[in-house]
Amino acid sequence: MNVSETTTINPYPQEQILIDFIPKIKKGERVLCTSLGRAQFAYAFIQQRPASYVYCHYLDLYRAQLAWEFITNPPANLSIRCAADFPEEKFDIVALPTSYSDEAELTREMMQAGHLLLQLNGQMIVTTDNRKDVWIGSEMAKIFPKVTRIPDERGTLYWATKTKSLKKN
Repeated sequence: MNVSETTTINPYPQEQILIDFIPKIKKGERVLCTSLGRAQFAYAFIQQRPASYVYCHYLDLYRAQLAWEFITNPPANLSIRCAADFPEEKFDIVALPTSYSDEAELTREMMQAGHLLLQLNGQMIVTTDNRKDVWIGSEMAKIFPKVTRIPDERGTLYWATKTKSLKKN
């Protein structure tokens, strides 16, 4: 697996927060993530945990193509895909970098869909570039019994563990 040698692109702050958090994730090898950039979190996770499987999901084909160009010769355990919906698989970790300028309803739906795909005791990690954010935390509290908020000079990280399935309304 090689990152294009001619291109060194720093990740967005909220994705860098996720990358920096990888060592604190104690368990889980099947990862579903999104990226605002070029799948840098997905790439970093596989570098740090070579036995893992990472599915990096894009809604935008152009951004997915940029990621495919950025990571040349991706290993078999890294899947970068563009699709309307998340894959129908179960994951140990769902990592969602978001931006304060993202559409709120889409962010909420991605968190709920990610929760559905998490294994029991799986972890969801959501970051934002908004240092004063409380909205993501309140939305996560609707689907997780306990949410940890970790402020950072670059934004905010939220972390929660799935202890039960969502109730249908």
